[in-house]
Amino acid sequence: MAKEIPIGARGEARETVEFKHTLTSHHAELPPIYSTPDMIRLMETAAFNALQPYCEGDEITVGTAINIQHALPAASALASTLKLCLNRLTGASTCCA
Repeated sequence: MAKEIPIGARGEARETVEFKHTLTSHHAELPPIYSTPDMIRLMETAAFNALQPYCEGDEITVGTAINIQHALPAASALASTLKLCLNRLTGASTCCA
């Protein structure tokens, strides 16, 4: 990435929680709430949206590590919006909140 990524770069991703995004879709005994893997996928999309404007040519961004706490469940049919803000650069690594 030749373009400088500013601290505070922002990205967003939004989806409505459907059955396929719930724990129940993976196992009938689990509750019908938004699954952590789907939340992480939405986080990856928001990070991509935040950083892609700073990529050149065929460059892309991908996540390689994550540290999260999934504190509140979201039920089916709720809209889920994830907003992400770049708060630290460490070499080639970024840290977003």
